[in-house]
Amino acid sequence: MDEVYRTKYRRYGSNIIGSVVSPAARAATIRLIPER
Repeated sequence: MDEVYRTKYRRYGSNIIGSVVSPAARAATIRLIPER
């Protein structure tokens, strides 16, 4: 998923992309798990 994001938004530069796909950003991601 990170690679797809980098490819799609590469025109914005690594400082912008890096803040979205960094380990810190990944750790802050909320995962939604559907109830059964």
